[in-house]
Amino acid sequence: ARGWSPDCPRPSAHALCADKMAAPVDLELKKAFTELQAKVMDTQQKVKLADLQIEQLTKTKKHAHLTDTEVMMLVDETRMYEGVGRM
Repeated sequence: ARGWSPDCPRPSAHALCADKMAAPVDLELKKAFTELQAKVMDTQQKVKLADLQIEQLTKTKKHAHLTDTEVMMLVDETRMYEGVGRM
């Protein structure tokens, strides 16, 4: 019989044996899919975090550029103070 396996007790039972053999493959596929799904979720979370960091750095850069532009427009005699942080 075509596709018959020596592991099957009789050729007519081949369909049942195929189901038994497919079960481990199904479990492997399910496990691989679950692992891949976890990786996708992790990657999506990392992308969101990176996007938030990019947004924050873009705001900081824009603020620094505006501050620089304002300071450059002041005349040389203008008194300014530089923040030194906590004392």
